[in-house]
Amino acid sequence: VDVPLLHVDLPQSSGHTVQPLEADRTVRIGHHAGPDFALLALVAPEELRPPSALAVRATIKLGRDVEIKRDSTVQVRASGEAVIDVGESTRVSGQIRLGRGRLELQGRQFVIERGVIDFAGPDPSDPLVMASAYWDAPDATRVHIDFSGRVSSGKLTLRSEPALSQDEILALMLFGSPDGSFGAQLQN
Repeated sequence: VDVPLLHVDLPQSSGHTVQPLEADRTVRIGHHAGPDFALLALVAPEELRPPSALAVRATIKLGRDVEIKRDSTVQVRASGEAVIDVGESTRVSGQIRLGRGRLELQGRQFVIERGVIDFAGPDPSDPLVMASAYWDAPDATRVHIDFSGRVSSGKLTLRSEPALSQDEILALMLFGSPDGSFGAQLQN
């Protein structure tokens, strides 16, 4: 599948999964049969059917004009190729490259410099990610964020120009100044 041009506008809110709950002994499942309530016997699910011999292989090639956008919080260009194999299990291989874009974090607009999503490994939902972005603070400090590793366990690194400690970078991002004060001080 060649995708030379694609512009995706994501909805503002994403779906949430259903919270798993333990069985409630006070809940009865059944139906009304006249004046009586007939309980339904809860049985184990049927055996899953054996996997079919049919295998599907899809190669998706993203062209130069593929963009993913979500209001003002995300805008990123993507290119690359992914191969999806569906058979007894699902495997994904290939790389998606992220071009320049922007990402809003904590109300700060970060510029995405580059990124690579590499579908290497057994779990397609946990790819390797290498990405870099920066934010220019009002005091002219440039804060860099680098992410490397699997989505589930990667490492986030903060650095800045001029060099600040990790605490000062966090204070700058959260409060607007490296010392943690909220903007300008009041004069007496």
